[in-house]
Order: sequence, then C-alpha cells, then structure tokens
Amino acid sequence: MIARLLATCRQLRMVATGLFTAVVVTVPWVTSPPVTVGLLAAGTLLVLAGLGLRAWAAGHLTKMSSLTTSGPFAYVRNPLYQGSLLAAAGLCLASQWAWSAALLPVVYLVFYLPTVFHEEGLLRRTFGGDYERYAAAVPRFRPRLRPSPECARRGFQWQLLRSNREHRTAVTTLLPLALLWLRLLAPGGLGAIG
Repeated sequence: MIARLLATCRQLRMVATGLFTAVVVTVPWVTSPPVTVGLLAAGTLLVLAGLGLRAWAAGHLTKMSSLTTSGPFAYVRNPLYQGSLLAAAGLCLASQWAWSAALLPVVYLVFYLPTVFHEEGLLRRTFGGDYERYAAAVPRFRPRLRPSPECARRGFQWQLLRSNREHRTAVTTLLPLALLWLRLLAPGGLGAIG
C-alpha cells in the first residue's frame, strides 16, 4: 500500500510541480498585492542560481549509462533536485505570496523525496559497490564544501546538457518568472511598487 502511494507521488511529481508553479504565479495576479521590486529581483536571482545549478548538473549527467560523480555530483548526490528547489524558492519569493513558502516544502516532501529514494534504489541495483562508495562519500542533500576526492574529474559537456533537455526546464521556469515581472505593467502594478 505504502509502496503504491510512493510510486503515485513519484509519477505525479511533474504535474504537482506544474500546478504549484501555476498557483504561485496566478494568486498574486488575482489578489494584487503590492509589488516589491527588491523581492522580485531577489527571487529572480534565486531562480537563475537554481537553473544554473541544474544546467551544470545536466552537463555532467549520463543517466544510467554510467554513475555520474563529476561536477556538482561531487558535492551533493541530488544537484538537479536542489537546483529545482532553489528555483522554486525563487519563484515563491518573486511571487510575494506568503503561502507559497508554506506550500513549497510540502510539494518537495510529498513528490520529490519519494523520487530521490526510488532513484537511489535504482542506482544501487545498477552500480552496486560503486554507488555505495559514492553515497558514503557524498551527502544526499547537504552539499560538501569541497568535492569528494572519490569522484570523477570529468568536464562539463554541452552535448549532455542538450541531450538531457535542460532547456525545457529553463523555459518552464523562466516563463512564470516573466509573468511575475509583467505584474509591474498590470493596472496598478507600477503604482503599487513597494
């Protein structure tokens, strides 16, 4: 029963992320709170940092053809999800909707955490002892300050970035961010700038 529930959460992860993003962008338009340009700009920086982390990771990720331990994977085992979390936090800050800060951890705990554990199981079954040594050297969530000496020193590959289709994530994240910036042009938007 629990395994089935966790599998459903993993499968609904992208739908939940899309709905969360839609709500975070739509509610501020409907409720029309004052726009604070500083928060909008700070949120934008977080979004860009998150997308940058995801792009760096995608330029190293070989997706099950070999165990990826280079680039940001030498610091933390889930840099793609951490980049997503950072970008989502940026959208929350840019939206200036207080409830988004409460919803974000729920979305990540319910839909992303089961995915992390599922993927770890796949990696253990596929790469065995190599993955066990990697998991022992590199934390799951809290990044190391220095790259693990156990990890590969392979460089960033633009071909991997393209084949991992990271441009889709960039578009689906930057478009809602652009909509939040457009609030400045909405009736009362410029007058409501805080």
